[in-house]
Amino acid sequence: MSEPVHADLTPVHLVFDGEMMLDAPVKVTWRHIVNYPSWQNYSLVQHISGEPGQEGEVVLLKKEEGGIELPSYYARTVKLDPQRRIIWKTYPQERSAEGVSFGIVEFRVDEAQGKTRFCYHTLYEFLVSHRDESALEAFRQQQAANIEAVFSSVFPKLIRLVEKDVR
Repeated sequence: MSEPVHADLTPVHLVFDGEMMLDAPVKVTWRHIVNYPSWQNYSLVQHISGEPGQEGEVVLLKKEEGGIELPSYYARTVKLDPQRRIIWKTYPQERSAEGVSFGIVEFRVDEAQGKTRFCYHTLYEFLVSHRDESALEAFRQQQAANIEAVFSSVFPKLIRLVEKDVR
């Protein structure tokens, strides 16, 4: 059952999937993935509840990445399968009538002949007030560009950290 949406708000969903090969074993790669503050620009990382590094943990994050400053948001570790996958649900610290209502972020790693196949899967939902379909599409395109800018900033950092660790 989905949450009710205010009559003048339309949900916009953005889904991103991708993968890359990292020249390091899974054990090395995983250590960096779960240390996400080391490769993503957070100006705030605050533990809120749950056991740190475990399922159920909630952290408060503020991100400035790729020229984009995001409002503060919570990330709850929903699923943790060590050295295989981690899933977070994200949601804004302050709910507003319009904006991001939630995100699901999944990172997976698989061994690939001594290297690591790193896969990411994301889903973001925005609630958008609009007057016509062209405004809705413009919003969708702008948010997609913002997310791509973040990805193009953080993933190279992850690659550098992981591959530097095995040299």
